Amino acid sequence: MAELTEIWKDLLPKLREAVTGVGVWTALNASRPVAYEDGVLVIGVPHEDAELAGHLKVVTTKRILETYATRALGQPIQVKIIDGVAQSDWEAQKRRDAEARRLQELNMNKMRAEMTARSNWESVYDQLAYRCSAL
Repeated sequence: MAELTEIWKDLLPKLREAVTGVGVWTALNASRPVAYEDGVLVIGVPHEDAELAGHLKVVTTKRILETYATRALGQPIQVKIIDGVAQSDWEAQKRRDAEARRLQELNMNKMRAEMTARSNWESVYDQLAYRCSAL
């Protein structure tokens, strides 16, 4: 974690030069590296400054963060912005993400089942229509 903090301190001046806007600069200054797992650099924004996280989540800003982090770490990096700067905040975010994926998968399965049922009823209707027309 200490190494990650040092890398972040080295990155901040470069990032400030690459982005524009006081809101983005303020968000960068408030943010802290939380974790680095599986090619994902987790950047946290303190709870009291949570409204600043939106500046870092903007696609262009996030892409700049990822580009500079990739250069600094020497491998492709994805950046994830979270609310909070503690390891427990990251663990809570991972649980929320897992739950969101689970709910999305449930919804997809439900939609597939509905589509299958709809196509079954359509085939029944087609068969009935065919038989009625044959009469």
